[in-house]
Amino acid sequence: MSQPMHASPSQPLTSTAICDAFATGSPLAREGIAALLDGLAKDDGGALGRWTEWLDAWAPGVLAKLPRLLTRPAAFYNVGLEGQAAPLLLAMQTYYALLVGLFLERLDDAGLTHAEPQSGSATGPFAWWTSARTPALPRFVGRLRDAVGRYDLAGDRDDGECDLFKRLYQDLFPRPLRRQLG
Repeated sequence: MSQPMHASPSQPLTSTAICDAFATGSPLAREGIAALLDGLAKDDGGALGRWTEWLDAWAPGVLAKLPRLLTRPAAFYNVGLEGQAAPLLLAMQTYYALLVGLFLERLDDAGLTHAEPQSGSATGPFAWWTSARTPALPRFVGRLRDAVGRYDLAGDRDDGECDLFKRLYQDLFPRPLRRQLG
């Protein structure tokens, strides 16, 4: 069971509203990526090493291409790519997985889906953050949880989009990167 959302629902649950609130240039994305990068820098559990092995097996050769593929996100997040390309991508993927997981958790709590627990649970390749030793991460996750709680699950969805996260995914992960990841 998730933690209760504190804000009253008021935002329409549309792909446009989600993208506007959580896209690359948003304050929450900037805060989240910074907190996740800080958590990775302090992680002694080997999350980055395990993830790079997984990525190299999934998409051989993509690690070497990351500096070229991540120039736009690196500029948005003010991250130098020298030695930081892999941590940046892991932070971006974790941010996206955490956000989608919080929405799924909320939909499930409302009885609108029967999804498996995603975000706050300590499972999956992007759950490394739950054991990171940095105060910024729990604060950020709390703010993200509150932001997700502002969406009206019962309201009309008249934007015509059947995939609520497509626009956000395309914004966060540039097309050349998406193509390399498959």
